[in-house]
Amino acid sequence: MRTLMLASLLLLAGCGGNDGKTITVKDGDRNVVINADSDDGVTTIRTTGDDGEKLVATINGEGAAWPADAAPYATAFPGAKVTAVMASNAGEKGSASVVTFESGDAPDKVIAYYKALAAKAGLKENMTMNSGGSSMFTATDGTKGNAFIVQASTSDGKTVGSVTIGKDG
Repeated sequence: MRTLMLASLLLLAGCGGNDGKTITVKDGDRNVVINADSDDGVTTIRTTGDDGEKLVATINGEGAAWPADAAPYATAFPGAKVTAVMASNAGEKGSASVVTFESGDAPDKVIAYYKALAAKAGLKENMTMNSGGSSMFTATDGTKGNAFIVQASTSDGKTVGSVTIGKDG
């Protein structure tokens, strides 16, 4: 199901223009309604499944901005350019947000920044990994079931990073 939704999202992302597009994808006995519209170079895609699961993605990040309601440990990396923002809400099942960005700073500096913020917020570090120019850090709050994942790697002379925040329902 997720693969089908992702393929549909990518298809709609290429629609372009300001005229909204809507398609319904049948997956077994479920329908997923996908709507995409584009304004000022930013494509927003909204999906709603029969079970009420929602996904809102902002792609082609020219106008994408760091979420204003981000947790204190997930604020914008200084000087970073946001490239995409995606948020999903599955109601009682939980929610997740992902922000991708580019920076001129090294991956280890990105990871160190978010590790410090997570520690200050009382999150428990689960893992730190460095491998072949890529770094990842994960932490949880331990009581509410919230997860925090930061990834950073180098691509074309820039650091490409992502911050993922997951919340249990």
